[in-house]
Amino acid sequence: MDEIKKRLRRYCRQIRDNNSAGHDCRAVTQALVNSRAFREASVILTYVSINSETDTRELINTAMELKKTVAVPLCVPKTHKMDFYVIGSLNELRTGSYG
Repeated sequence: MDEIKKRLRRYCRQIRDNNSAGHDCRAVTQALVNSRAFREASVILTYVSINSETDTRELINTAMELKKTVAVPLCVPKTHKMDFYVIGSLNELRTGSYG
């Protein structure tokens, strides 16, 4: 099963990497920020983008400017678990198991 998951992840990453050059991260961020769900939320859970992923840094900074609580995931090594941690700044981030 682990080998299947690894192959699937590689395949999905390849698709993302091949398709990400044309997307507009600002448009994605603006669509989220303008959504009712975002406006009404007091807590925002999001990933921190790396490599060719849609950039989430502007979304994180905007949420913080609006005084929303922002939490990001950290994969716990060797456990297959993910915990979310509240951050007050992007400067608090440290490299984890997946970047």
